[in-house]
Amino acid sequence: MGSSIEDSKQRSEFWDKVVGIVECALALALTFLVVILSLRILSEVPPPPHFLLNDLAALLFGSASLALFIFSSLITIIAVLGWNNIIKNVQEKVEASTEKKLQAVALEMRGRSYSNLGLLLGELSQTPGTFSFENSDRLALAVKICQAGYNILKDFSPGPRLMSLNNLVYYRSQKKDRGDYAYLLGKARELRAAGEENKIPCLLLTFCRVVVTFAEEVSESELEDASAILQSLIRKTGLEPSERKEAEYYRDLLRSRKAVQ
Repeated sequence: MGSSIEDSKQRSEFWDKVVGIVECALALALTFLVVILSLRILSEVPPPPHFLLNDLAALLFGSASLALFIFSSLITIIAVLGWNNIIKNVQEKVEASTEKKLQAVALEMRGRSYSNLGLLLGELSQTPGTFSFENSDRLALAVKICQAGYNILKDFSPGPRLMSLNNLVYYRSQKKDRGDYAYLLGKARELRAAGEENKIPCLLLTFCRVVVTFAEEVSESELEDASAILQSLIRKTGLEPSERKEAEYYRDLLRSRKAVQ
């Protein structure tokens, strides 16, 4: 939605520029015609017997004065007859622009509400004090609502899009459906890139969660990358206690997997 709104805005700005250029061209053409008309009117006046350079200057000055008078008369007529139309057009443009912005804001708020509700249900489906999910029905509902939120926000700006995607990938991966592996890993890589670029730990943790969940399908290099990310997060100062605990949990899972191998 965000990209479509931006495209629409860019197209609107483009056509506004085109209309502005056309209006300028018409104004210049009108100016030229008025000057020519003024010269034509004054040229009908019989010239003096001895036409001098000063007379030419007087002719040009007179034509300019006549052109200015014509312009003033046109502006006065337009102001008297067209003022209400101008006000109406301005109001319509303002109302249309405001309505578009309000629709976009309302749609974004709806998507955020879905995503936040899915987050709440996902947290409630998780066993307290652990990272396991016992209530599968509630988890399935959380995933469904997170999916609805992401479907709305996926075309918005990175902030709401990444928030909704993070919630969706995190809880959908806990269903441990092998058919979701390719989709979830692709989205997890997207989260990892954004997390590394913007220094957002929760996005990196979701990537590690997906890697740990589908460890049998993930390449060894990606498992090593996840392990390195977790070690970096654990050593990071200022990390939230809950995030540090989560990072340590994933690290221990990877270590136990290596020990088994």
